[in-house]
Amino acid sequence: MAFTDLRIDPFSAAVVTIMINSGAYIAEITRGAVLSIHKGFQEAGLALGLSKRETIRHVIMPLALRRMLPPLGNQWIISIKDTSLFIVIGVAELTRQGQEIIAGNFRALEIWSAVAVFYLIITLGEVVVIIGPSGSGKSTLLRCINKLEEITSGDLIVDGLKVNDPKVDDRLIRQEAGMVFQQFYLFPHLTALENVAFGPIRVRGMKKDAAEKLAKELLAKVGLAERAHHYPSELSGGQQQRVAIARALAVKPKMMLFDEPTSALDPELRHEVLKVMQDLAEEGMTMVIVTHEVGFAAKVASRLIFIDKGRVAEDGNPQELIDNPPSPRLRDLMSLPGHAVTLPAAAVAASTSQGSTAPPAEPSVEEKKKAYSALADVLDNPKSRGELIEQLRKVAADDTSPTVPAIAPPDALPEDKTVPENVTDVSRRYGGELTQRFELLQQNIASAPRKAFNQRTFFNALSHFAMLASAVFVFYFLLRACVRPLWAKMGDWGRRKNRDHTNWLHLPMTILGAFAVDILLLALTLFVGQLLSDKMNAGNATIARQQGLFLNAFGLIEFFKAVLRLIFSPRFPALRPFPIGDQGARYWSLRLSWLSTIIGYGLLVVVPILANQVNAQISAMVNVVVMLLITVWALYLIFHNKRAIQQSLIHLADRSMSFFSLFIRAFALVWHWLACLYFVVLFFLSLFDPGNSLKFMMGASLHSLTIIGVAAFISGMLSRWIAKTITLSPQVQRNYPELQKRLNGWISVSLKLARILTVCVAVMLLLDAWGLFDAWQWLTQGAGEKTVDILIRIVLILFFSAVGWTLLASLIENRLASDIHGRPMPSARARTLLTLFRNALAVVISTITIMILLSEIGVNIAPLLAGAGALGLAISFGSQTLVKDIITGIFIQFENGMNTGDYVTIGAITGTVEKMSIRSVGVRQDTGAYHIIPWSSITTFANFVRGIGSFVANYDVDRQEDVDNANRVLKEAVEALMSQEDIRMLVIGEPLFSGIVGLTNQAFTVRVTFTTLPLKQWTVRYALDGMVKKHFDEAGIRPPVQTVQVMQPGADAVQALQASDAAAGALPPASPTR
Repeated sequence: MAFTDLRIDPFSAAVVTIMINSGAYIAEITRGAVLSIHKGFQEAGLALGLSKRETIRHVIMPLALRRMLPPLGNQWIISIKDTSLFIVIGVAELTRQGQEIIAGNFRALEIWSAVAVFYLIITLGEVVVIIGPSGSGKSTLLRCINKLEEITSGDLIVDGLKVNDPKVDDRLIRQEAGMVFQQFYLFPHLTALENVAFGPIRVRGMKKDAAEKLAKELLAKVGLAERAHHYPSELSGGQQQRVAIARALAVKPKMMLFDEPTSALDPELRHEVLKVMQDLAEEGMTMVIVTHEVGFAAKVASRLIFIDKGRVAEDGNPQELIDNPPSPRLRDLMSLPGHAVTLPAAAVAASTSQGSTAPPAEPSVEEKKKAYSALADVLDNPKSRGELIEQLRKVAADDTSPTVPAIAPPDALPEDKTVPENVTDVSRRYGGELTQRFELLQQNIASAPRKAFNQRTFFNALSHFAMLASAVFVFYFLLRACVRPLWAKMGDWGRRKNRDHTNWLHLPMTILGAFAVDILLLALTLFVGQLLSDKMNAGNATIARQQGLFLNAFGLIEFFKAVLRLIFSPRFPALRPFPIGDQGARYWSLRLSWLSTIIGYGLLVVVPILANQVNAQISAMVNVVVMLLITVWALYLIFHNKRAIQQSLIHLADRSMSFFSLFIRAFALVWHWLACLYFVVLFFLSLFDPGNSLKFMMGASLHSLTIIGVAAFISGMLSRWIAKTITLSPQVQRNYPELQKRLNGWISVSLKLARILTVCVAVMLLLDAWGLFDAWQWLTQGAGEKTVDILIRIVLILFFSAVGWTLLASLIENRLASDIHGRPMPSARARTLLTLFRNALAVVISTITIMILLSEIGVNIAPLLAGAGALGLAISFGSQTLVKDIITGIFIQFENGMNTGDYVTIGAITGTVEKMSIRSVGVRQDTGAYHIIPWSSITTFANFVRGIGSFVANYDVDRQEDVDNANRVLKEAVEALMSQEDIRMLVIGEPLFSGIVGLTNQAFTVRVTFTTLPLKQWTVRYALDGMVKKHFDEAGIRPPVQTVQVMQPGADAVQALQASDAAAGALPPASPTR
């Protein structure tokens, strides 16, 4: 930074240096990964009909990213460890290395003629097999048909389209001519199903579901339906080639091209591919096949073409050419062993395994078919038939036969169940449990012991029960009547404080205080009731048990009613926490109270007494009838008031904070289903466990209300804190202008995350309250403990990242702001560079933080590290202009070429620089037009604000005027201008008089030159023009006069011209103008 006025601390300089240095390594890693991708994968994408850009995006980039993972991960670790600049490359060395790279990787390719002379016509439905020695041009011919090779001369027409016509889109030809390569070139990052569906989706524009359906059909056609979800590395060579055939067929071509599809396969695997090709031929598919399988050609081909040295040497019937080769060259080729079909290994093993000690396993039908077909191919060819006979005789003459080990089939792997199967299993399991519960209930009722009814004992206990119940109800009613004035005063006091806005906590605390008083009254009543029970039962166990049942039911039911009074408060509207009308509050409070009374006393008192004193069957019948009636009544109330409650909840959501509004609206949509589920669950629980069902439901309901209330309170507090902001001192705000805004942003985000965490904890506790989830066990065992540990670490990482970014960004902003001690604002260039450094710092910190967070939650960040080179990969494939923009912009800003506010000329545009970014500059013309100019388009530019301003003033004077007089008057005009203080302050030095600088037949030109402050040259020029005009007029100095001569034909015109010249006297002749 020595040549700039920018001062950067060592840490920032080290960060920038490491980024620049690492960028070169990452670019080289990216380049190496791209170059390592075999060209065949690109050709496979092109052969499907993809454009070059689509091939790069969907084929090359995914494969390159896979290979970039290890080196990029290593480079990332090295970049993090580095804390200073550790290598410097000189400009000369860098230039030399760049020249070597360009010379080594971008040299021109020499084009040679692989196919010399061809004249072929292939009709629809033909199967043409091309054979010939290596290098004769067989594969080149296929590649020319698919336009993977350029045609240097001649014409090639495919389906009416001229292949070598530059106006014809390559993709149209490739879509109609599917190609199968020798080396498969399946995309290794896709499964077999995805490979086949790739072409229909990307080329034909099919929807994913339709494409996958087509792919499954094609895989089934080639016998690989069960291998659809396997990757190419998990398939054998024959299976890969069959997938490649299915992939080529998926784009529905009119013709198939096969480039030696079996040359890379074993003899056994060869048969699998040939069988698929034979099936295609029988279906009438037009095919051009380059192969060495002569037996296959004889069986399938309709034409056999022999190519030698780039020319068609033979073209005719396959059988005739094979049996009687017309040319010596073809005869020699046919005699080679490589062109005979050999017997697959399975067939040989089957024939030689007779002497094995262990009998071989029975081959499948498919294996038998393959062996028979292969044997037929061998016997069909005379050469191969002779070789087979020799092999069999050698085996027969050998006394010792090799033992063929029996191959045990692999253990069957358990298949993953689908979602419908899982749902079915869960339904069956719970359905079975429910059936067992009903059977157990029926068995208990049917086999319950019958007990003799003792009328005297029953009515004696009932009288004591009635006396205790009456006393408890009367006492509780009198207590509540005495406390009602207190509740009324508490409600009025809370509402008055709420209207005065003294403290918003007054009203909630008053409501909770009233609820606490209600609970104390209930506790006092239960205490008195227990004392009365001890006095009234007279030591009778039956009476004591019935009275105990009553007191338990009374406490539970009245507690639930107290909760209802807390929510609805029908008698004291001032203590009502929710905006519910008086009529609605009384309606729901009354009905829910009756529901709880009937359910509570029915299940907790009546049913146990009947079971103990009368009969178990009768108690069970009463239990079912009571709960059935209560459930039907509850469902009626729910659906009868569904719309009214839904509207009330929506109105409540409109008046609530946005955070609560979301949950209230969601609850308004499903509240009736939740309420129905509540009563249905209560009904079934009461059937299976009458004694504990109500306790469980009440306990779960109480826990749920408590959890929701506490969570709502905490969320409300957090929402209020989110709306508030902190204010820093004026001095801190001057030194760090963005610090207050940034702190408020971090605090707001933290509080929002805490609010979300509160909701998640509340949901987890609600599930625990209803027995659907064991929160404590989850927290104390592996999964929960690990999750909490991860969350704590994530919070710490985010905290330290936020603190680090806030401190570093504040330091940069402090440098950008003016100093309180009078230090001037930094220059526009310094502001631009500091802003760039701040942005780079944000990218580095955010990237490192995200990677660490992903690593903490268990994500494998190796593929993500590879994604860091994706931008460089995209740049290397077509974004050179963007690179040029960035590099040119950086150097212009480093060289202080222009700053914001400068007046510049860029090309044909002159105006003020309003905005500068890393990619472009914004210029506003004097006309108001705003231009965005990329840095890469700037070759030269002029800046009028660099150091000085200057202008040259030329004045034309009539040729008849005196030169000395004109110079003197000009100097007087300049002296008069310089005597003006406002103009003199704008001029640097003294004006320079040049005298006469131009002479014509009409005028001469005098010049004066001024040097001014930047951007003040026009002000001085305009003032000078006015002053010169004034002095020239006073001195009588004339400007040049333009002479116009009109030429007329004839002698009269000549006389007129001579007369005019005589009259003009000493005036010089002037050139006529028009």
